[in-house]
Amino acid sequence: MEANRDLCDLLIHNHADDALIRKMTELTHELCIDQWKKAMPKASPEDVELLFSCLTDGLLHMVVNSFGGRDRERLADFVSKTVSGRLAPYE
Repeated sequence: MEANRDLCDLLIHNHADDALIRKMTELTHELCIDQWKKAMPKASPEDVELLFSCLTDGLLHMVVNSFGGRDRERLADFVSKTVSGRLAPYE
């Protein structure tokens, strides 16, 4: 997203079409799931799918709504810390 920040701002923030969000999720699903299965070999396939759903549903909602009024970098830092700390049992 950072490399295409202006385009993402134009297409997503407060302008997103539900079909666009669904398509973005579809396009990233397989890549994310494959990478996460490698990074978290102890996670069940269901847990990996749940993680994908939680992150895409929750985070995309926040991004579409201008990060919920929060600082973009602060939100990214929070998500990184939270997710990395919670995934340790699956590694």
